[in-house]
Amino acid sequence: MKSFEKKLNCQGICTPSKWWWHNDITKGSPQRGCLVGIKAEIDMSLGVIYTGLVFAIILAFLLLLISCCEVYNKKVDNKIAA
Repeated sequence: MKSFEKKLNCQGICTPSKWWWHNDITKGSPQRGCLVGIKAEIDMSLGVIYTGLVFAIILAFLLLLISCCEVYNKKVDNKIAA
């Protein structure tokens, strides 16, 4: 909970309590629960993961295309040489 309070400026999961457990009490009472902040952090992380996943899919498709072209070219070369 300490890291949630410090990093996300929240307290509690769904609804905030009336006091901070680890933050300075002169800041006032907590205004939001941590569920919203956690969701925002996960959404930011998923954006990076989705970008990497799309890049990997495109790379795999290109490698498949190149390997199919190589197999096709070898079959054509064998027919010409024979």
